[in-house]
Amino acid sequence: MRKEKFYSIDDLAKLSGTTIRTIQYYDKIDSLVAKWDENSNLRYYTQSDLLILQQILFYEKLGFSLKEINLEIRNKEIDLVKCYRC
Repeated sequence: MRKEKFYSIDDLAKLSGTTIRTIQYYDKIDSLVAKWDENSNLRYYTQSDLLILQQILFYEKLGFSLKEINLEIRNKEIDLVKCYRC
């Protein structure tokens, strides 16, 4: 069984090739919402979030608006995490 990986916003930016500011904007518009670690009071992201970010960036490259991308991501019938682990 895989252990869940956690990423800081800096890690996520480096892995995805985007900026911290872009990720913060996605959080602000509820496209990619960070989780909070109450013990350290820090934000973090999971592998699922990394996959969502990958989709957001992919759809943006294709010319979709963020509004359209949010609808697409929220209306997915496929569980991306399950597909990733297949």
